[in-house]
Parts: sequence; C-alpha cells; structure tokens
Amino acid sequence: MIDVLAALPTGWGYSAALAARDDAGTGAVLLPLAALLTSGALLHLCWIALTARALRRPPHRANARRPAVPARGLSLPFATPQVAAVVSRELVTWLRDPARGVELRSAWLTPLLMALIIAFTDWSWALPLVGPAAAVFGAMVAINTYALDGTALWQLLTTPGALKADVHGRMAAWALLFGLPAIALAAVLWAATGSPLGGAALGGAITAAAAVCAGAPLLALVMPAVGTDARDRIYPGQRAGDPTGGQMTIFPVVLLAAILPGVIGGSWWGNVLVAVLVATVLGATPALTVRLLQRRGTGLLEAMTTGDTGLLRAAARTKS
Repeated sequence: MIDVLAALPTGWGYSAALAARDDAGTGAVLLPLAALLTSGALLHLCWIALTARALRRPPHRANARRPAVPARGLSLPFATPQVAAVVSRELVTWLRDPARGVELRSAWLTPLLMALIIAFTDWSWALPLVGPAAAVFGAMVAINTYALDGTALWQLLTTPGALKADVHGRMAAWALLFGLPAIALAAVLWAATGSPLGGAALGGAITAAAAVCAGAPLLALVMPAVGTDARDRIYPGQRAGDPTGGQMTIFPVVLLAAILPGVIGGSWWGNVLVAVLVATVLGATPALTVRLLQRRGTGLLEAMTTGDTGLLRAAARTKS
C-alpha cells in the first residue's frame, strides 16, 4: 500500500522532499515536482475541455421514467409520523443537496480509507478505533444543516408544532447516516481483529454518536455559517458557508466523549456513568435546541434572506 501511494502523484512531493534531504541531486528533486506541475496542468486543460463540452450541449427535457405515484411514508419504530417525515426529508436532502452530498461522502471516505491503510500494517489492532473516528467526522459535517437549508426555514417556523419534530428528526437522520453505522463499524472491526481496544472503541462510538445526535442541531443554531441559499446552489463549492468555527467547536467535544469510555475503563461504575451521561445528553439538549429555535428562528431566517449574519447577532442581543 505504501509503495502504491508513493508511486502515484500522492507520493511525488514526498519523494522530492526525501531526495532533497538525502542530497540526491537537483534532478531527483525537480523531476517529481515538474511531474506534479505537468499533471496538474493537463488535468486543468481536461477540466476546461469537459466544462466547455457540457456548456455547448443543448439542454434536455426531463422525462419521467415512471408515472408519479404517492410516496409511501417512512415508518420508524418509537417515532411519531411527524418525526418520521422529517427523517425522510433529511435523508433525501443529504443525498440530493450538492453541499451536503460532498460532506456526506468526505465524512465516510476518510475513515474507510483510514481502515484500508491500517489493515495492511502492523497497526491492525487500532482498526476498531475507526468507528469512533467515523462518528467524529460525521459530527464535523452535521453542524450547519439549518444554514444549508436556507430560507426553506420559513416552512418550519410557520407550521404549528413542527419545531420539536424537526429537531428530533434531524437527530434520528444523523443516527441513521452516521451514528449507527459508526457503532456497527466499531463492533465489526472488533470482532474481526480481536483488538484489546475493541471494547473502548465500541463504547467510544456509542458516546460520540450520542453527543453528536444531541449537539449538532444545537450548534447549527448557535454558530450558523450562512452562504448561498439552497434554491440557488447548484454545485458544491458555490459559497455554501464556512462552518470551520462550528467544526472546531464540536470536534473536541465529540473527541472527549469518544475517549471517555476508554479512560473510565470497564468497571461497573464506569458503565453506569457513561449510561447516565448519554441519557442526560440525549434528554436535555433537544429541549434546549427547540427553545433556541423558537427564540432565534426568525432572526436566522432574516439573516439567511439577506446573507448578513450580523442581523442574527443583533437579534440575539435584543432577546437577551
């Protein structure tokens, strides 16, 4: 795996650095760098040609391949129809929205590539830790969902009784896309490797998923990164907002939740403490999120309409 990555363009810069360190000569240093510049220029020309070809192509009229039929509602155990409807909407949005789609793919490709690389090394005992890592990456892409939805927030604010169902639905949708798969990934890798860290990794995936389920919607309201409205966004990089601040805020919180089971250990009081923590986070935070959405929803909608987050801060100071 290392030889393959070193032979590909991913390793050319590293090869140049090694050649410079070992005084291998000017040619050994400049050749990989020249190859990088050449391949980048060729790829850029290909991108221009493909883009021009796509723009010259006449638009096609969309034709339905099958007749429209009423969709069957998503049925979830222990969830009201309103929450199930929000979950169904969120799952479709994660798959269709360009900005969310990039985040969904990056959040899963990163831990899976980590697992693939680790599997071929002597560090295979660390494979179960990919489960908590997947939960952490899932957290960092789920902290700006309200701003990514844009001015569609008006539908939520004008529908009586919809706020609570929306918060719980977003939590459940994240659990289906990231939380439960991360827990399953930790359990499968633990069973496959027999790693001594498997129990801590599984517990870390559970606590991290619980922290994100409860914290991501709250942080999406506290630190929204407003960008181009969703109805005007047709490709991923179209100024969808910069959520770096929210990502750097939730990262240490979820990381702390992930390492907590390993720090406490396998004692019975440790398991009880983790269970109480998970129950507290899942029970108290959604109510706070709903209350905050009631207070700041109008200001957030106005900020997304105008593209000025200063209005949101001014509204928060006025409420205070």
